[in-house]
Amino acid sequence: MALRRVPCRRLLTASRVIFLIIAIPDVLLDVVVGKLEPYYISAIIIYGLKGTEYALFGTDLWLLGVFLLHPHSIASATTTDCGIRGRRAP
Repeated sequence: MALRRVPCRRLLTASRVIFLIIAIPDVLLDVVVGKLEPYYISAIIIYGLKGTEYALFGTDLWLLGVFLLHPHSIASATTTDCGIRGRRAP
């Protein structure tokens, strides 16, 4: 039986979706911190939440960069077919 190949286009789309899955909660955390600040929540809590927000977003950008730019990454292939075998074709 022949094996189907997974196109790089699909892998790049998956990397963007994963990036958004992590970035959306980060944006929501920013909104929550903005709403909590007027209620005079302890400064250490606000700084902790902001630090978590920046760390989460920084890590997300770093991992996206590693995925897209690493020389051995399947996403850095220049062809439209990465050579990754998918499930068996019917």
